[in-house]
Amino acid sequence: MDPISSLRLATVSVEFNLTALYFVALVVAGMIGLIVRHKLRQWRTDRVCRLISEAVMRYFEPMGIEVDVETYSRFEGRRFVVAINSEPIKKFRYSFIVEQSLVREVRKATGRQIEKVYWRFPLGRSAGDAPADEPEDRYLVEGQARAMGEVGYGVEESSWEQYQQAVKSSESGKPSG
Repeated sequence: MDPISSLRLATVSVEFNLTALYFVALVVAGMIGLIVRHKLRQWRTDRVCRLISEAVMRYFEPMGIEVDVETYSRFEGRRFVVAINSEPIKKFRYSFIVEQSLVREVRKATGRQIEKVYWRFPLGRSAGDAPADEPEDRYLVEGQARAMGEVGYGVEESSWEQYQQAVKSSESGKPSG
């Protein structure tokens, strides 16, 4: 007996279900489309955050103030929050006024609305930095001196007449002097 005639051959037939193949191709294409859309949105949001940060830094350049700006996106790039790191200087004592004009300028420059502005005034120094001989900002020095000064409150004795006078002046709305 010949070895070739003793082998049995099996025939396999494969059918392609075109409907299922089209469905799988559609699902894969949809997933790729969603991933590309997400990446594109992220890229646009990052670009707008950079533009807003640059606009904020340009706003402070004419004042001679060096700031570090971080911009965060909320709600997929529709709202933005800005965190400004700066030295504590007297110009920022009323930071809400600066904030209002900053928001207007950024809206003009980028067309985007800043929802919130957070101010950070770091005071710490690293161990390698030597303290400056002449402080740059007297406001900072005054604030640090007050913070390092008296802690707590003082209690003094006063007469009954002074108490009654203070009560009468607070009821009438006039400050006592």
